[in-house]
Amino acid sequence: MSSLRFVHGWVTHSCRHIPTRPRRLFRMKIEEFDCVKIKRQGQERLYEKTKMMTDEEKLEFYRRSSEQLLALKAALTKSEAVGSHDA
Repeated sequence: MSSLRFVHGWVTHSCRHIPTRPRRLFRMKIEEFDCVKIKRQGQERLYEKTKMMTDEEKLEFYRRSSEQLLALKAALTKSEAVGSHDA
């Protein structure tokens, strides 16, 4: 019995994936995306904004930020719902 399996357009053998679809002639260049670096940059920006705040000021800052994010989410959801009925 063979150890090859077909999974979503790929043949898997042990830990290797072999594409069953023909390869494209032109490949897109994919830039490296360092998610840990981006996370740390975000943490650093947030720290710089809040490092001189008291605990009460930090609570208010996070409360306001949360409200702004929820309002943005609601606006985007509403605009997507309106846009889907137009189609």
